[in-house]
Amino acid sequence: MIALGLNDIEPGMVLSKDIMNQNDIVELAEGTVLTRPIIRKLINRTIDTIYVEDSAISRKKDFIVKYQRQLHVTECIFQEIDQTGSVPAKITEQFVASALQPMIRQGGVIDLLYKISGDNPYEYQHAMNVSILSGMMAKWLHYDERATEEIMMAGLLHDIGKTKLPREIATKKLTDLNAHEMNVYKEHTTHGYNLLKDNKNIAANIKQAILQHHEHTDCTGYPAQLVEDKIHPYAKIIAIMNKYDNMTNPHEGFAAGTPFSALDEITQKMFSSLDTKISIAFIHNLKESLIGSTVLLSNNQKGEIAYYSQDDYKAAPLIRLHESNNILDLNRHTNLKIVAYNPVEKELEDSTTAS
Repeated sequence: MIALGLNDIEPGMVLSKDIMNQNDIVELAEGTVLTRPIIRKLINRTIDTIYVEDSAISRKKDFIVKYQRQLHVTECIFQEIDQTGSVPAKITEQFVASALQPMIRQGGVIDLLYKISGDNPYEYQHAMNVSILSGMMAKWLHYDERATEEIMMAGLLHDIGKTKLPREIATKKLTDLNAHEMNVYKEHTTHGYNLLKDNKNIAANIKQAILQHHEHTDCTGYPAQLVEDKIHPYAKIIAIMNKYDNMTNPHEGFAAGTPFSALDEITQKMFSSLDTKISIAFIHNLKESLIGSTVLLSNNQKGEIAYYSQDDYKAAPLIRLHESNNILDLNRHTNLKIVAYNPVEKELEDSTTAS
């Protein structure tokens, strides 16, 4: 068992010791699975710590260990592409099916991806993240297993064209590129397609997704400024997952934001440059995963996400403040912003890295 403070417990954890009330009567028995309503009730109590089974902690550590292992495989695949100019299709397909696809079945994947340190080489971490996130999205959209595998493979390989960019552009921060260099940078989608187009072991769906993952539904994307119904469905999924991961991880001169800033961005563009149906499904599932999370506000108050409207896509959440237990509506207090997500949860990553 492990002792945790109330701000550190999460839904799905299991009590390993009875919780007694002031009359020494069992209020919550050993073996109780903690839900968000139960956690909210516990937070209202004066209990400092509770004891939970450490299996949930172990699952998180196992996920991070597996992630780091698969990250090394991803790096090897990308290095082979860079050195040989071709994609090891069978190896990559087997890797996605046997190593990455099982990862989308674990609960709390979006949260776990956010918690993993950004110290890894960005291009490999980004490729893996987009693959896993795209697999989650495919599951939420009820794609079958074969289609989900294709979407994940396209997500993993979506930026392979960057291996063909001039080194001085590939290694430069996007914010430092001039107009000409940016046009050269945008050619990575075409380079990626060209790397795959003659490979008969890679499905046409995957090739089209890689070519089109920067196309926009309002015809402002590249390389072909396609209209919405000409953009492959896989590419529409990857476009949103690519944007989400870019916004929540430091990359190419941009600082990492929170899932909330990414949610705002996707919400703003869901009726213009991003596919509406896919955006709605992602927003709905992302909001569900954020309920109960600890956040830090711009006035240095901490709280947890208590409620998110599923009807108003642009609505900010309601926050239950830790100190006062009052509910704060960010829709009314528009001067306050969420500046950090689960701000105290670095122990897991640090302990895993140390081991």
